[in-house]
Amino acid sequence: MVQHTGIKSAQAGEGPWIQTLSAIQPGTLVSGKNPLASDAVATACMAYNPTANDPDEPFIRCDNRLNLAAAVGLGPHRLEETEVLGASTDEVKKSFAPVRNKIL
Repeated sequence: MVQHTGIKSAQAGEGPWIQTLSAIQPGTLVSGKNPLASDAVATACMAYNPTANDPDEPFIRCDNRLNLAAAVGLGPHRLEETEVLGASTDEVKKSFAPVRNKIL
C-alpha cells in the first residue's frame, strides 16, 4: 500500500444520483496482482469486513461481491490469506460512510 495525502475518493454512494455522495481523502492507494485480494484489502482499509454479509455494512440490501467471487475461485478475499506489503490495514484504516439514503 502506498500512502500519499493527495489520494482522494468518494463515500456514501457510487455516483451523483446518490444524495449522500461526498468526497473523502483517505490518502491510501491499494494495488496488487489479484483484483479480488486487492479489493478485499481496500475494503478493510475502509473499516469494513471484506467477508461480511447483509445486513452488515457496506453490504446493506445486497450480496457481498467479494464472497461471490471467492466462492467461484477468483482468488482470496480473507485478509489472513493475503500478503499485505507496506502499511497494515489497521495503520491506514479510514471509515467510509455507507449508502443509507434513497436514490434521487
